[in-house]
Amino acid sequence: MLRRWWWVFLVMFPLGLLIGLAEGSAWTYIIPKKYEAQAIMGIRPSQEAVLTPGSFVSEFEAITSRETLTAVAD
Repeated sequence: MLRRWWWVFLVMFPLGLLIGLAEGSAWTYIIPKKYEAQAIMGIRPSQEAVLTPGSFVSEFEAITSRETLTAVAD
């Protein structure tokens, strides 16, 4: 049986390789991508603001909140 079907094995290797490359290409270009960015921001308090260690933390939490980021991303 191997003598009769030897050519199938020769065809299956390149065909399998092409199918694998096609699936990889489809996965790369069809599946949505997640984009990420980084930004450096300077926070300057207003004249009447009192600086405390927690003030920068609360400002950072306000900037990174879902509501703020959703408004910016849309």
